[in-house]
Amino acid sequence: MNLLLSKIHKNIFDTLEKKTKNIDNAITEHPRIKVLRQKLDLARENLLSVINEWYRLHYEIQPQILYQYDLIFGEFEKKIALQSKIAAKLERKIEIFAIKVQRGEKLTKQTIDFVNRMVEKEFEKKDNDLKNRFEKVADSPNEEKSKNNEPNSELTKVYRKLVKILHPDVSGESEVAQKYWYAVQDSYQKGNLQRLKLILESISSNALLNDKSFIIDEDFLLKEIKKIQLMTEVEKRRIERMKLKEPLIFSEKLKDSLWIKERQKKLQDRLILIEKEIQTHERMLKNIIGNKDLEPIKISKEEEQFQEEFYNQTYGRGR
Repeated sequence: MNLLLSKIHKNIFDTLEKKTKNIDNAITEHPRIKVLRQKLDLARENLLSVINEWYRLHYEIQPQILYQYDLIFGEFEKKIALQSKIAAKLERKIEIFAIKVQRGEKLTKQTIDFVNRMVEKEFEKKDNDLKNRFEKVADSPNEEKSKNNEPNSELTKVYRKLVKILHPDVSGESEVAQKYWYAVQDSYQKGNLQRLKLILESISSNALLNDKSFIIDEDFLLKEIKKIQLMTEVEKRRIERMKLKEPLIFSEKLKDSLWIKERQKKLQDRLILIEKEIQTHERMLKNIIGNKDLEPIKISKEEEQFQEEFYNQTYGRGR
């Protein structure tokens, strides 16, 4: 009896499925809807092209420009950075010694040695902070991935939504999936949440278009086209701003021998000014502390710790 009922149910289901397929095949898409679908596909193509251009500029062209720039101007830039640091240290010492003199403090050998050591520590901390920031930027893809790999992170959530739409096991040989898949993987590996959201916005409507239970009308398609076009324009403007900033702005200039000579001259002049500034600071410092012997003086760890705490509270000011 159960077997008979099962066969009857199967026959009914098969009959209904055939009728449904016939109805679906009988429905002809309105020409206007077809045109709008094509426009939406084109809008998505344009957005994907802009996304790919951003990646090309950021991860291919920019490193090439930086490498070429360093070959030509690297030595100048290193010297400028080194001399600027020396000038800044001298200026900081002058500032602290001037405050002490104004307060009527006597500049002993111990005081001078202590200030010199504390200024060195200040700049060592600045260097370490700067180094850490650069390393963080350089390692941001891995760091962001490790931070955002948690199941509840926004990056992971957006990524999983995209995978559900684009994964080959889900979408098959979908052309949209193939075009976006690399951009999604690259964005996730680099921890770029903004790009993942952008891609999700650009393809989410495509999933609805393929959902037979979702009714597609002109209003929906027009809104999606407008949204994708707006996103594309925003990304285009971002790329244009990117091109107007260093290092991309150097792209064509690095091919101009006249510009290279002018920039070398400009960097050389800047280096000379910094060296003159150093000489001025050295004279000012000498006038303040005189010709005192600056050899280090040994003090106890407790006294040194007290002096450091006092220094940071008195002269730190968030430096």
